[in-house]
Amino acid sequence: MGLSEVFLAIQVGIFCFGFRYIFRIDRLFGLYFATLFIYCIFAQVGYRYYPNLSVTTNAYFGPEIWYPITLFIILSFTLFISFFVFRNILYAAIPFKTEVIFRPHIQRRNVAFLFMCLLMLYNIFYLILNHNTINWNVASDEVELTKSFSLRLFIMIFKFTSGLIILLYAYIREQARETNMRKEKAMFFLLSVLFIFSSYKLGNRTDLIAILLGLLTYESYMAKINLRKITAGLSLAVLFIAVAFYIELNRYTNVRTPRLDMSLVELAIFQDFYPPAHILFASFHLDYINPLMVLKSNVANSLAFLNVPYLQSPITEMFSSNPVSRTTGYAFYILTEGYLFMGSMGFIYNGFILTFFLSIWRKYADTNNDAFNRVLLALMGSMLINLSRGQSSYFVRYFYSYLLPLAWIYLSLAQARLTLRFGYNPTRFPSINTK
Repeated sequence: MGLSEVFLAIQVGIFCFGFRYIFRIDRLFGLYFATLFIYCIFAQVGYRYYPNLSVTTNAYFGPEIWYPITLFIILSFTLFISFFVFRNILYAAIPFKTEVIFRPHIQRRNVAFLFMCLLMLYNIFYLILNHNTINWNVASDEVELTKSFSLRLFIMIFKFTSGLIILLYAYIREQARETNMRKEKAMFFLLSVLFIFSSYKLGNRTDLIAILLGLLTYESYMAKINLRKITAGLSLAVLFIAVAFYIELNRYTNVRTPRLDMSLVELAIFQDFYPPAHILFASFHLDYINPLMVLKSNVANSLAFLNVPYLQSPITEMFSSNPVSRTTGYAFYILTEGYLFMGSMGFIYNGFILTFFLSIWRKYADTNNDAFNRVLLALMGSMLINLSRGQSSYFVRYFYSYLLPLAWIYLSLAQARLTLRFGYNPTRFPSINTK
């Protein structure tokens, strides 16, 4: 066993120990830990043993950077675990508490259904009118998106629909024995069919996997993990992944891609989770550290319509001639943010920032109502991929653009409202409540 294999064995060992420890305490943290691992390990293995894959993406910087990068990732994982050990202190320091209050209000329930119907009808009519022109190339073209507000709105609604599907699934599961669910089941079915067809036309796989993560997160909080649930979860994952691969085949039907010349191992590695970590590789290679840029980009991209570049943009422009925009490029691996902010000591930043933002999200889902908590946790789980391949501003932006409106829809359906109380309290990190 060489030194590379020793490093990888240590990293895999830390992941296995950390995942087992974290997942038993909280599913959301555990699944995020697993997502962070997936978005680095394949890139590390490919870069070290199949460098032609990184050459293909114009992001190979020589073998000497592999060891310091792997050490940086190991330390980031270790610190993430250590910060999670002190979660109770951090959790108690977050100065708010949420509470669900039930107040029957039929009008709000009808407004929520009307809102979902309007979103669905817009996307149906857009697909009918643009059936022959909408595809992966158009949807990923920054020029087309800039010119066409109707296309941007279609894609926004499409992505929001993934949350609606998870929400309706959870609502039906939670309320099925208490009320008539015909309208909810019909809406769930129609939105699911529309989403799958839209995914096929757009060549989009990420949001399909987001739904899978949301459903798995929900079911993991719904009952204790046993062999039956693991088997059902694996079966569901295989089904979703098969559909995702079918969508990818359609996506590249008319485009020659180097994937056709790869071995099965290379093909397994060279997926959507392969490029993002190369921004970390490039940052090490360029020795690029810019804490002010990190702060500026995160503050601006926590808001909407400011059009400040994401953190990957200036780095990509330094090493690649490929076009980069807000919708195209290598994406971003969130552990890179620590290096950009503090250099080689950035693992400290990574451990603290990730635990801090996840704790805020987790506290939002720590109300007096277990059903609402599970729904929120499922929605949070659906965002774990985006939170791994994006910068920390995503925690803020997805909170108000995704979690809050979906929470309002669920509360409207359940005829309840959410109150927010500010102030410090000695609340400990919540234990897993299963039904």
